[in-house]
Amino acid sequence: MIKTFLCFELEAALFLIPLELVKHILPGKEDDGGKVVYGGNEVCPFDLCSLWGKSAGIFGKYMILLNREDCLCGFRADEIMGIFELDASGLKEMPEEVTEGNGSRLRRAAYVESLDAWAFVIETSILL
Repeated sequence: MIKTFLCFELEAALFLIPLELVKHILPGKEDDGGKVVYGGNEVCPFDLCSLWGKSAGIFGKYMILLNREDCLCGFRADEIMGIFELDASGLKEMPEEVTEGNGSRLRRAAYVESLDAWAFVIETSILL
């Protein structure tokens, strides 16, 4: 089964998010001065890295808005790498030695051939 992902960079790591979770990509803010607005409404930013016990801040080059009906929220991205179609069988479980005890909710990764790099897969359930 082929799945479509948005690939982005955050804090020198690559991530894949299912494209159906992405509402829009906005230019971000380099600092916390001012608000991010979409469709006349203020976006509620959150630090994506907090999901695995780190902190990277909420403002950056881009803001990825989530496709949620209950709130207008988004998170920072340093670079947008593109949209990729990957075979679901290519999503690999990370070894327990990597994920055990670190508070991470990241459990799978995929090799993105055109980038010649591995990317962490952000599961739908984490963001909804």
